Amino acid sequence: MSVQLNVPLFNSRLGSVIDSWKGAADNEDYSSLKDVDAILLSAGDPAGEDEPTRKGTALQTWLLGYEFPSTFMLFQKDKVVILCSTSKAKILTQATGPNSHVPIEILAQGRAKDPPTDAFPRFLEAYCSHQRVATLTKESYTGKLIDDWKTAIAAAEKKPEVVDFSPALSSVLAVKDDEELKCVKTSATLTSTLMVHYVANRLESILDRETKITHEQFASQIESRLGYGEGDDAKGPDTKVWNHSKALSDIDWSSAEFSYSPIIHSSSTSTGYDLRPSSESSTDPMAHKGVLLVALGMRYKGYNTNLSRSFIVDPSKEQEALSVLLSTLQAELLKILVDGVMARDVYQHAVNFLKEKKPEVEKNFVKSVGHVMGLEFRDNLYTLTAKTTRRLRKDMVVNLALGFSDLEDEAGRKYALQLADTVRIVGAEPAVCLTSGVKSTNETLFFLSSEEDLKPTKPAKKTPATKAGTNGHMSPSKNKTAGGKVLRNKTRSAAQEELVQTTTARISDHQRELHARLVTDGLAKYSEGAGGSGGKEGKGWKRFQSYKGEAALPREAESLRIYVDRKAQTIILPVHGYAVPFHINTIKNVSKNDEGDFTYLRVNFQTPGQLAGKKEDTPFEDPDATFIRSITYRSADGHRFDTIFKQITELKKEVNKREQQKKEMADVIEQDVLVEVKGRRPHRLPEVFVRPALDGKRLPGEVEIHQNGLRYQSPISTQKIDILFSNVKHLFFQPCDHELLVILHVHLKAPIMIGKKKAHDVQFYREASDVQFDETGNRKRKYRYGDEDEIELEQQERKRRQLLNREFKAFAEKVAEASTQSTGDTLEPDIPFRELSFEGVPFRTNVRLQPTTECLVYLSDPPFLVVTLGEIEIASLERVQFGLKQFDMVLIFKDFTKTPLHINSIPSAQLDDVKNWLDSVDIPLAEGPVNLNWGPIMKTINEDPYDFFHQGGWTFLGGAAGGDESDAEEESDDESEFEAESEASYSSEGSAAASAYADSNASEDEGSGSEFDDEESSNDWDELERKAAKSDKKAVEKGTTQDSDDDSDRPKKKKSAPKTSAKSNGKSSNGAKAKGRRMNSNSFSWWPQVEHFTSKPEYSILVFDNRGVGNSGTPRGPYSTSGMAEDAIVLLDYVEWAEKRSIHVVGVSLGGMIAQELATRVPERIISLTLAVTTPGGRPWSNFPPWKGFTTLSKLLTITDPEVKIPMILDMVFTRDWLDLQSEDDEQGRTNHEVMTIDYRRRIDLSRPQTLVGTVSQMIAGLSHHVTTNRLSKISASIPKVLIVTGDNDNLVLPTNSVILKNAMSEAELVQWEKCGHGVHMQYPKRFNALVERVFEEGQQNLEATPEKW
Repeated sequence: MSVQLNVPLFNSRLGSVIDSWKGAADNEDYSSLKDVDAILLSAGDPAGEDEPTRKGTALQTWLLGYEFPSTFMLFQKDKVVILCSTSKAKILTQATGPNSHVPIEILAQGRAKDPPTDAFPRFLEAYCSHQRVATLTKESYTGKLIDDWKTAIAAAEKKPEVVDFSPALSSVLAVKDDEELKCVKTSATLTSTLMVHYVANRLESILDRETKITHEQFASQIESRLGYGEGDDAKGPDTKVWNHSKALSDIDWSSAEFSYSPIIHSSSTSTGYDLRPSSESSTDPMAHKGVLLVALGMRYKGYNTNLSRSFIVDPSKEQEALSVLLSTLQAELLKILVDGVMARDVYQHAVNFLKEKKPEVEKNFVKSVGHVMGLEFRDNLYTLTAKTTRRLRKDMVVNLALGFSDLEDEAGRKYALQLADTVRIVGAEPAVCLTSGVKSTNETLFFLSSEEDLKPTKPAKKTPATKAGTNGHMSPSKNKTAGGKVLRNKTRSAAQEELVQTTTARISDHQRELHARLVTDGLAKYSEGAGGSGGKEGKGWKRFQSYKGEAALPREAESLRIYVDRKAQTIILPVHGYAVPFHINTIKNVSKNDEGDFTYLRVNFQTPGQLAGKKEDTPFEDPDATFIRSITYRSADGHRFDTIFKQITELKKEVNKREQQKKEMADVIEQDVLVEVKGRRPHRLPEVFVRPALDGKRLPGEVEIHQNGLRYQSPISTQKIDILFSNVKHLFFQPCDHELLVILHVHLKAPIMIGKKKAHDVQFYREASDVQFDETGNRKRKYRYGDEDEIELEQQERKRRQLLNREFKAFAEKVAEASTQSTGDTLEPDIPFRELSFEGVPFRTNVRLQPTTECLVYLSDPPFLVVTLGEIEIASLERVQFGLKQFDMVLIFKDFTKTPLHINSIPSAQLDDVKNWLDSVDIPLAEGPVNLNWGPIMKTINEDPYDFFHQGGWTFLGGAAGGDESDAEEESDDESEFEAESEASYSSEGSAAASAYADSNASEDEGSGSEFDDEESSNDWDELERKAAKSDKKAVEKGTTQDSDDDSDRPKKKKSAPKTSAKSNGKSSNGAKAKGRRMNSNSFSWWPQVEHFTSKPEYSILVFDNRGVGNSGTPRGPYSTSGMAEDAIVLLDYVEWAEKRSIHVVGVSLGGMIAQELATRVPERIISLTLAVTTPGGRPWSNFPPWKGFTTLSKLLTITDPEVKIPMILDMVFTRDWLDLQSEDDEQGRTNHEVMTIDYRRRIDLSRPQTLVGTVSQMIAGLSHHVTTNRLSKISASIPKVLIVTGDNDNLVLPTNSVILKNAMSEAELVQWEKCGHGVHMQYPKRFNALVERVFEEGQQNLEATPEKW
């Protein structure tokens, strides 16, 4: 049944009505029901949306929760009779249970085409059997049932006396129960949140910018915060506004609506100020001075609240005093609004207060100070006027509306003031305001600065004294040409060569000045009292409140069982006989383990001193307090713990996702309304495309210049893009010389939403290519060939490009002129200098970067790059070494909280050009031979910027570029030491970068971090092997593997105490794990798995390089997978991993082929076998990879430059879509392509380069590999658990090979991941880790379940 009635609530409220009726003789509030035999509640057709809620409809909704049109209800003291249609009868039958307060009889009428029933005559007979019937005589309804009823009553012989029971019904509905009060409070929160977090801020913006907008338009903008549009174009509630209130996180938005359209009045309203809720916002433009009245009325599930405020711009002393008087009067009346007070006494107290404080405004005071509200916005029987004798009761909700009308200011202009809030009467104590915010004079009064105050500041605003050169961080001005620059590769004469030689000295001297200025400015900026900060001092701990008290705990808490309260985002845990709530944000992760007959659920909490990296500096209110690290529960009901585990995991993911979305959208702004040009046609730029593109077919539109912004209009729909001049930061015009497009590019101060995407840049362009002009079909071209024709075509092309440039440049200048007039700030179109351009990789692809007067840009294709030079603190040139063909540039911003921008792979031939340009725009620069890890560096700087500059600031980078040789040599040592620290901290950051909750099987007590000291990191491979063997020998002697806390020469992870074994022999319940790697790749690719499993004390891990790659030797080839399997067995014997059923084997690609051979030779040692993206092999030609992988591998044989090889490898191993995505665990927000590029570089640096012999020999091993179906079947039958995993987009091993493996290994499990390439364990490391960990556990379980089988 789609409609569910709240039957207990219906019975309770029905009982309240009948009890009030029975006691009417003793209570004057219900006197209209005295001596009444029955109550008739009739309803006809539904009322219109604009009509106010009727009392009859309110009573229906109050009783049943829904409105039931064309339904009659006859209430008797011992019975209720309902006349309705058959469909409604099915719903109302729910209320006829045995627990009903009185019996309920439902008379169902048939449909028009059905035979007539006796329902109507029986209802009429029941009605006419009474002497005196109460009904709502003042309400009239329409509809067929109403007409039939009137006809039947007129023809009836006996008619009861009819009386009005509206006064009694008002008394029944006025007092709210707990359910009603919840709805009222939610409605009040909606109203207050909208006023505080949107209306007040938006109004301030309108006044500050003097935005031209009508009252009606502003009201529409306010109303649209609840959503607007229909169908596919429908927009939901504005989460940027509503997310400010936690209480609104899980409400039913379909039940939220406006009681009336928001009311806006100002001094320019043609009809004058009107304080009634029935007034409307006019179409007159809003005044930017004087009094502005804003009234909001909202309802939730039918329950209304109201809020009204008066904002005064540049108030007089009188207006300021009256505003304070209203606030004081409201506070006074709250004391009077108590249980039992008469309504007229409230009004009289207000009048007496005014007579005492300010008698001259008594005549301007409103005639009513409010009314009771609920399902009806206004109950006319409970108005707070001088004549109302009704008494107010506890839990009534009142709209307390105070105001003055027809006031006059000093200039004789009329104005009004109003202050309205929704309040609740709580008993003998003063009433409380349910609506709040924007009430103090600091929030409602706006004072304008005088012109004398503004005069000194205006010149200062325009002082950017040096648009080019000195200290302005700008490229050469537009009046200068690029030819005025001295470029190294353009000096041909001896005089120019001599000038180049002196350039280095000039740059060196200038850079020393810039670096000295940096330190001086930094010390001044961040000194005490200077107001500077590192940007992270504001980071503080957050307080999360689940419940306001024990009474708010859900009923489920009484059972003292673990309960997940999604509404409160809280987990309630039983602790020593108490139900203790923990907010989901206090929980780090949760893990579940099955051991024997019991299931263990472990909850780990956020505590100080956990993982290094992202969450290392998570603030706490009292870090020195005693914290609970984790709580573990045991239960025999494994199914319930599975459910709880999933609920907590899903809730944590949901909260994290919501916080991430909120963070991403935090800087998006909603622009003001575009004011269109009137009286003339706007300037237009036709036939242009826009980026980012709008939805639908790609067709050119046109750009228009309006009063306060630009509008792009699509030709095929109502889609448009508005850009306000106040939000334009830079305007660029890029001509189509040497380009395929002519571009007008707008870079915004704050991003806006275009469709469903956030956009910092909007670009308008037209194609300059001659493709559309080649084949004109004219006779002249048809019969003319040769040089003359080519020359003519070139001339036409040149003219066309000139016309395009002229048209776009003229339009850009008009845009700049209109913007300057609108905002008052000068805006000039910036043009890129192609002569100063250089190539680099700021994102994923190599592009041509071009300086402009104020920026460094790339505008030809998305993603665009716009870097404001004035925001750059320093440029660090990295990997500047003799012999390297490329270097990198890192731009550090003055806002240290912003992530530095990396521009990689700039050709070394352009190094001097880049340095000349940076120096010419006064950007300090530094050089270094290695890449620095900027994450920890910026974190250290932000912790104490003043101390950073006090200790020399950026001198650690090497000081001024181009300095003396001795200086450079001195600094090189420091740089190399810093780089060593960066590499060592990489593992620490890597562990922290993993999501604290993404791995649901995490169970560590403490965070894991890999910390290698300098002595260890300097050891060679042989020395490390000797130390490893020595450590293993000690562990074996003591009967442990990695659980010993004694001194060990090997660096190892921190871990919790070892778990006790479930086996009788006392050994670890899970064995060790050996891993094999794919062809031509070293063991460093296992880093995500090493990091994950070393944090778990039950595992020891062995990763190694196969022969011919990494740090292993390269014996003469060719190799075979069987021979490499023998290598692995020798290694296992060496580390004494030879026990029966003691290891899990994981092999990827070539490692999976070797794992098959290993499983053939020593199946008795293996608990589980995981074969990832591998093949059983066959004939050599059947082992060839797909065409893309084959061609890429062939090319890689002849390429030695890592910067060329890495992009080819990534494109072969991973899917293109995944590479383009933003990395989930990267603090700097880089793409997967950028992160993996850095990872591959680091792996190359950490291992020896593979020789050609090793490469070819490993290829031969892969091509010659073959394990027969019979052998595969034996492997599957002899190992407790076998997993086969593959992707669906593998360029090296066809996924069909995994299917072949599965067909031969019947007991094995096959898993195929979508949108996954060859590098399964690197593309989805957390997912892969969880999968193999499950396989380990299932293998162990299978082994323990049937030990005799294995």
